[in-house]
Amino acid sequence: MKKEMFYCLQRKFNCADPEKQFELFAVVAVDTEDAWNMIEESTAIDNSQKWLLTEKELSTLSEIFKKTDTKSKIHTLKGNYATSTVWLDGHVLDIRQSQLIYKHSFSFSWGYAGSGPSQLALAIMLELTGKAAGYQDFKWKHIAPIIKGNFEIEFEL
Repeated sequence: MKKEMFYCLQRKFNCADPEKQFELFAVVAVDTEDAWNMIEESTAIDNSQKWLLTEKELSTLSEIFKKTDTKSKIHTLKGNYATSTVWLDGHVLDIRQSQLIYKHSFSFSWGYAGSGPSQLALAIMLELTGKAAGYQDFKWKHIAPIIKGNFEIEFEL
């Protein structure tokens, strides 16, 4: 049986604006040094640093992820098709904050995969997570399949 090895990648992206510089960290698990060498030769990680994680570092990372892992919650989403009004957990969802991030549409919509559903998915993700990450996936999974018309659904996030 081959021992799985865990490596950490660090890559720094430099921009002209110092405020936009950031580092990307990733933990990669491979089962052989040969597999790691194949990954390392990929152009996706040029200019990266790598190091083998010790058992203590791996344990620390596990604890960090356990602490930040939040349990999912069931949410209720309700929509009025005539007014494009949407309620998330009983409160009217405001479109304006999502439009500051990306202006897909002037109103919410559902039942297809266009701009209105994108705006709705973005607003929901911002409201529930504070981040835009994953809103397109959320749109495809929960918003696009809703039948056009008034609706009420529950989803877990």
